[in-house]
Amino acid sequence: MNYIEYIKPVQEIKEYVLDHSKIKTLKVIAKIESNDGKNTLHKKLNSGMHEGSSAIGKYGLMPLTIKDIDDRFKALSDEQIRFKLNRNPELEFDLASKYYDILREELKTTDPGKIGYGWLVGVTGAKKALKIGKNIENHFHVKKIRKALKD
Repeated sequence: MNYIEYIKPVQEIKEYVLDHSKIKTLKVIAKIESNDGKNTLHKKLNSGMHEGSSAIGKYGLMPLTIKDIDDRFKALSDEQIRFKLNRNPELEFDLASKYYDILREELKTTDPGKIGYGWLVGVTGAKKALKIGKNIENHFHVKKIRKALKD
């Protein structure tokens, strides 16, 4: 077996493992954020950079996050984004998948707890917390992620 014949299956296995972790994590996030799409009426936030907005859809993505992930949404209102995603679950999954990839890259991990923490507090907040060595394992969202993974 030459080098190329050996490397290709190893890369395919690596990609499967990463994708498997992604799918598993996204399923858990959907379960926590909306009971897997059964409860998508998210509360409006009263403070912070998302003040006055509410999360959208099965994965609980914030409108500003969606606009950061995909330029096609930049000019749309929150309600227009909500309408578009409600009509297209595949697009919603694609956005969640892209956000997972961003978190994985920025946080340098596939750990579902760390990804879930980043999902809630954002890339910058998660990076800061992890950089200073904050113990996020006791954070309520991380606990929910860990518990859901066991169920």
